[in-house]
Amino acid sequence: MRCLTLTLAAVLLMPLAGAASAACVTIGGGQASLCASSVLAGQGTNTYGPDNLADEDMTTAWCEGTDGTGVGQRLSLTVHGGGAVDHLLLANGYQKSGRTYERNGRLRDVLVRIAGQADRLYTLQDQAGWQRLDLPTLSGVPQIELEIASVYPGSKWTDTCVSGLRIGQADAGPAVQPGPAKDGPLPKWLE
Repeated sequence: MRCLTLTLAAVLLMPLAGAASAACVTIGGGQASLCASSVLAGQGTNTYGPDNLADEDMTTAWCEGTDGTGVGQRLSLTVHGGGAVDHLLLANGYQKSGRTYERNGRLRDVLVRIAGQADRLYTLQDQAGWQRLDLPTLSGVPQIELEIASVYPGSKWTDTCVSGLRIGQADAGPAVQPGPAKDGPLPKWLE
């Protein structure tokens, strides 16, 4: 088993129908599509789109863009080109720094919907780093939706953020452990 890291090759941002603040991106050189039901408006040089989930940079994040904590907001993932997906890895919260992590909301309960499967509710730990969500093995073109069911509230802001998303493929060979951010080793507060 290994984790397929979908690095950002070409990004195509487009709005979802009926939601002005939503966005979709193509990631991993066309290996997958990732849509967010809402996106927090950029602030200065910081952007919060779904492309941040696949950039291998833990100092960036997707942040939902609704009023309140984001309960009900969704990430929709479609994997193209086959492979048996059997887990997801999530880097919960905005992991730019310990302070940023605590100030923003983090996922607590996530409802995972897979076409043709029963919904599954996962409870994440309130900690930085990668967390694994085991799935039933999916073949073909799996479509996976993650919905925010509840959050760990931020100490300052109500938005909820996620710093990374990886797809685990059962038939891709030996397991590969998640590595450090693309710009160097993990920050000291994550070690």
